[in-house]
Amino acid sequence: AAPPASPPIQPHAAGRREYFVGWINCRQADSLQMAAAFNLRPAEQSDFKAILSLARIAVEEGDAFTWEDSVSNEELAEYWLPCTKLQRQTFVAEGDDGSGSGRLAGVCCLHATLGGRAGHCASLAFAVAPAARSRGLGKRLCAHAIEEAGRRGCSGIRLDRVVASNSAAVR
Repeated sequence: AAPPASPPIQPHAAGRREYFVGWINCRQADSLQMAAAFNLRPAEQSDFKAILSLARIAVEEGDAFTWEDSVSNEELAEYWLPCTKLQRQTFVAEGDDGSGSGRLAGVCCLHATLGGRAGHCASLAFAVAPAARSRGLGKRLCAHAIEEAGRRGCSGIRLDRVVASNSAAVR
């Protein structure tokens, strides 16, 4: 069965931002062409500081996530860092982030959306280092996460933390 139609874009409670809610069919991963310059792997504890740094950059830019700039590192950690108990997997992209530093260039987090009858859906979140953008890394992270969701038995993906003005993510 097809996923439900996306609801219309709704304004943020404070009226200053709009958010996009979208669905991806897991079978679409086959058609994505991926950039090969980055090594994708599961996150390790030694990556946690860099993951939170990428998430913080994305939040502070104001067009990628619904959090306010004042979000705590603890709240970001609860969303971004891997947790087996909560069925949350985090993947990182290693490679040239564009700064020549060899740091992590991107991160993807795969969550169980809901349990029970909605257990077939997953939620995704991505953050790409500013210097590594426009090189296909977001698409590659998305394709990787869709494959992982398929391995989990998910038939759909829910993207629900994208600000509507983030044209790179919404297209």
